[in-house]
Amino acid sequence: MFKYAVPAAVVLGLAGCGGSSGSSDFSGDIRFATYHVDMEYSDFNTALSETASGNVQRLQNVAEVIQIANADVLLLTGISGADGSGNDGYRYSALNQFLDSYVGVAQDADVKAVEYRYVYMAQSNSGIPVLEDIDRDGSAAGTLPGDAVGYGNYWGQKSFAILSKYQLDTNGVRNFRELKWSAVPGVTEPKDASGANWFTHDTWQQMPLLNSNFIDIPLSLPDGRKIQLMATYLETPKEIDSSDRGYQRNSAQLSFIADYLGEGADHYIVNDKTDSGQRTGGYDDSRPFVLLGNFYNDHEGAWAVDAEGKPSYVGDSSAMRSLVNSSSLNRFTGVNWEAPTTQAAVDYAKTTQSTHDMPEIWTSLDGIRSDYIMLEQQLNFSGQGIVWEQVGGDNEALFYLRDGDGNLVNDADASSSHRLVWMDVTIN
Repeated sequence: MFKYAVPAAVVLGLAGCGGSSGSSDFSGDIRFATYHVDMEYSDFNTALSETASGNVQRLQNVAEVIQIANADVLLLTGISGADGSGNDGYRYSALNQFLDSYVGVAQDADVKAVEYRYVYMAQSNSGIPVLEDIDRDGSAAGTLPGDAVGYGNYWGQKSFAILSKYQLDTNGVRNFRELKWSAVPGVTEPKDASGANWFTHDTWQQMPLLNSNFIDIPLSLPDGRKIQLMATYLETPKEIDSSDRGYQRNSAQLSFIADYLGEGADHYIVNDKTDSGQRTGGYDDSRPFVLLGNFYNDHEGAWAVDAEGKPSYVGDSSAMRSLVNSSSLNRFTGVNWEAPTTQAAVDYAKTTQSTHDMPEIWTSLDGIRSDYIMLEQQLNFSGQGIVWEQVGGDNEALFYLRDGDGNLVNDADASSSHRLVWMDVTIN
């Protein structure tokens, strides 16, 4: 029987739920951003130590990137929370320390500290043990990080959070952490090299779809109107073993999101049970939405690259294509040819073996457009961009380190392996 130990789900935001509600309609631009920050610590004690100190250079650089963008609503992916601690204040502790000790302190004379009054960290499937040797490494069943619902050394190692200057309705959030992988229409069970099923029957039937989570949470504008924020951090399609289950899981996750937006059957979509209950079906189409996150995929179909610039993995581009072409979306925010661009990505591509046709849209050192902000068709945007400076720019130290030959090269250790993506969304 499939087993993993999970305390009851808790839905909360650390910040207060109060917020202003003006009598006149709000209009103007709201800057949304998404940033994968590579703050997934294998030891949560290290996370607590580094986020509290305020003097870790890489985290200072991450904070400065955040301050340069100064988004009104920011999704951070690739962060750690101690979901299994049984203490929800402790679960947020590393994130809150990072916000206080780094983001809340100006990191350069040209930027200002940024304060986010509303914070919501999603619970994650990362690091929840499965009592089966699912990575087949010969270790005891349930050995972390491999024998887990989502790869992780402890519950919550790989998670994400929404930071906002506008009120988040944490009582109205829908989480899909428990949605089953096998429930997605059209999926096939991963196989080993001989063609046999990778998981036992019970494990496959109970395995959640999401390695982390997918959430849908209302954002309140100053005039009381609401926008739905959909946020996620998907499985990398990188080959894990002969089952190729990373590719298959990422593909199924994209199919689920497309179904959630109304492109397919949604009868199987049921959010996790909370005090506010459960609901079957996709999103509430009475409100516009913003979808953002790290999808580890683009519809180009080119191979991603590894740290040496060589071909590494390829995702299911057709699944990504189905999502970005959803009739619910403003297509100009999903398709590659309307994506934000940066010359710094073109410069980086020249150092790799990538065959990607549009390197200017890359958002990560993996050599793909991994990080997205997509809008519901009623919404428009006035500007967008990727925070990634070229060598020689004033902020080059945020992205480059010197190699053994003394040359400045893109290096994840400077800040992150991903770049912050922003979009100014027009509200009228």
